[in-house]
Amino acid sequence: LLVCSAQAVEAMEVPTSPLARAAGSQLATSLVSGFLLAVAKGPLCDEPMSGAVFLVEEVRWSDEADGGGGGGWDGGGITGRGITGRGGGGADPPAEPAAAEPAAEAGALPGQLIAAMREACRAAFLRCGTRLLEPVYRCEVQCDQEILGRMYAVLRKRRGEILAEDLREGTDLFLISASLPVVESFGFANDLRKNTSGAAHPQLVFSHYEALPQDPLFVVATEEEQEALDDGDLPTINLARKLMDGVRRRKGLRVEDKVVASATKQRTMSRKR
Repeated sequence: LLVCSAQAVEAMEVPTSPLARAAGSQLATSLVSGFLLAVAKGPLCDEPMSGAVFLVEEVRWSDEADGGGGGGWDGGGITGRGITGRGGGGADPPAEPAAAEPAAEAGALPGQLIAAMREACRAAFLRCGTRLLEPVYRCEVQCDQEILGRMYAVLRKRRGEILAEDLREGTDLFLISASLPVVESFGFANDLRKNTSGAAHPQLVFSHYEALPQDPLFVVATEEEQEALDDGDLPTINLARKLMDGVRRRKGLRVEDKVVASATKQRTMSRKR
């Protein structure tokens, strides 16, 4: 959701910059286009954002000379919750009369406004408490009482959660309904049949998206957080960060990995013979 303050709306409807006035009605369209580009590919996994609200508090236009040339401009500043995206730079001294400059430069303004809005939305999103949404299957399994324990063990190993357990009337069969993350479903059917000797067959249907509790960008920065990590109050493995890095590797995006895992130990690739 994109929300603009009254000042931002007024700055786009009645711009003070000659370049902005020359761009006309393209200003609001460019602002919305930059927002749509930002939410279509989020900064975590290049996937669409969900449940995010962006507030554009201020739009500033600046006509400043670059090095005393006169008639230069410094682009548009877009401020949203303290995040400022800057577009463009100072223009060179004009070779033509100054009267023709706004019309000539106005064509580049919408594109620069789109880029500034996109980067401002991405930066603002990263400064908030980000969460990763993972898809979840609804799993239904029909089995008898003898293999319930083995089936529960397979579900727990794959972060499954039991939702309901019903006994069919007139039979000794149980109908188990559970939720299972999609990332944990690969090989789940084979693993379940192997542990139950082929007596249980799952049915998986997409259910919903669920937010992971961990922050994928969390880094221990204080002594209190380090003590909580040592005491077990914080999870030793950041599951959200692990899933995010896996998605980024598959897409060919940059992943921040440690180049040296154990700096105090000497590692060799050769085997002792």
